[in-house]
Amino acid sequence: MQSSLCCETLWLVRTAGIVMRGALRPIKPLPRRLIPVSVRHTTSDSQAGAQLQLDNQQPPSDVQKPPFGFLKGCRLRTPHGIWDSRNIHSLLRALGDHLDLAHSPNMKLLPGFQQASFNLLLNESLLCEDGADARYVPGEGWKFRVWVGGRMHFSMPWTHWSMEDNSDVCTVEKVSDIKITGDLANEDTKVMITLTKDYFPGQKFQNKGSFKWSPKKHTLPYVTEKKHLCFMRKVPASLRSVDVRRKIAPPVEPFHAQTMVPSPALLFRFSAISKNDHRIHLDTEFTQRVYGIPKLLVHGPLTAVLMLEVLRKGLEIYAGAGPSTYAVEHFQYKNLMPLFVDEKITIACKKSDTSNSDDEQSTSKPAGPEERWQVWIQKGEGENTTLAVRGKAIVTVHSKEGRYGV
Repeated sequence: MQSSLCCETLWLVRTAGIVMRGALRPIKPLPRRLIPVSVRHTTSDSQAGAQLQLDNQQPPSDVQKPPFGFLKGCRLRTPHGIWDSRNIHSLLRALGDHLDLAHSPNMKLLPGFQQASFNLLLNESLLCEDGADARYVPGEGWKFRVWVGGRMHFSMPWTHWSMEDNSDVCTVEKVSDIKITGDLANEDTKVMITLTKDYFPGQKFQNKGSFKWSPKKHTLPYVTEKKHLCFMRKVPASLRSVDVRRKIAPPVEPFHAQTMVPSPALLFRFSAISKNDHRIHLDTEFTQRVYGIPKLLVHGPLTAVLMLEVLRKGLEIYAGAGPSTYAVEHFQYKNLMPLFVDEKITIACKKSDTSNSDDEQSTSKPAGPEERWQVWIQKGEGENTTLAVRGKAIVTVHSKEGRYGV
C-alpha cells in the first residue's frame, strides 16, 4: 500500500500555472516546449510577436529555462564583402568638423571605424516603433532602449595593415549575453543584452548556384566588438532631464583634451553612415513625446569613435618625433550619464599608472609592449562638471619602420 501511495504524483505545469493531481497511472512526459526563435516587431506594438517552432532536440526537463533564454546565441544576419572605404572616409570628414584629428593615412581602418562598415539596411518590418532593430528585443513590453557601453579588441595594430590588403571580410554577429537587473514583476527592471560582432578575414565560395561567405580557417577576427544595450519598460528620471542630478568627479590633469558640441548634423550623418534608424538620435518630437527625453541623444557608438579619435590624437602627440608609434589593442567604455545634442562636452585622455582587473585581456600574445590609458568624457561647467562616460584602453607600442614591437 505504501509503495502504491508513493506512485501518486502532484506535478506543476508551469505554462498553465495550475496544479494537476495525477491518479494511479503512469506519468506521461511533459510535451516538448515551444520556444521562440526570433522576434519580429512592426511599427505597432500590438502586432509585435514571436515566431515559434517545436524544439525537437531538447528532452523534456523540469528545470525552468531563464527568461529570454531564447535569445541567447541568436545569430543576426549581417553583410559580408569588402570594407566600405567611402563610408569610413565620410565618417572621418564628419568628425573633422568637430575635432582636431591625428594624421589619417589612406586605406587604414582607424579604431572604432569598423562601425561604418557591414551594417544591414533592415526592412521596415524589422524595425520597432522607435526605428531600432527589432531582431533581439526581449519582448513586446520592452519598447525603450539605450546604449550602455561596449568593448573592442583589435588583433592587429591599425598602423601596420590596410583595408586594401585585407579587403575580404566575413562578419558574424550574435546575442552573446543576457542579464536581468531586478525582479521582472517590477516595472523598473532592466534587461541588459550584449551583442558580439566579429570581423573575420573572409572567403567566398559557391553553393547551389549562389555565393556564400565564411571566415577563413584558423584566423582571428580583425576586430571583435561587444555592444551592451539596456531594454526598459519605462524611461528612468535620469534621462528625462538635461539637468545634472548627480555629479561624478572626472579624472584630473589630462594629457590631451578637446572640447566639442555634437550637432544635429553630426548625429544625422552618423545615423546614415551606420544605418541606424533609432529615432532618439533623429526625431526630436518623437523623442520628447514617446521617450520623454528633452533632446536628441548622442549615439553610444559615436561616443566610442569620439573617444578613440581624441585618444589617437593624444598618442600621436605622445609619440612625437620618436621611433615608436602607438596603436589601441583593447578599448572599453561605459556610459554613466546621457550626452545630448548641442551640449558642450570635453573628451580627454591620459596615461594610467595602474592596470585594472576589469580590463579586457587578450587571448593572444601582445604585438608589442603595452601601456594603459584612461579616456573619458565630461560635461557641465564649474561646480556642475561631471564625468559622463568612462573609458580605458590598452595600447601597444610599435616601431614606425613597420615592425611589430620596438
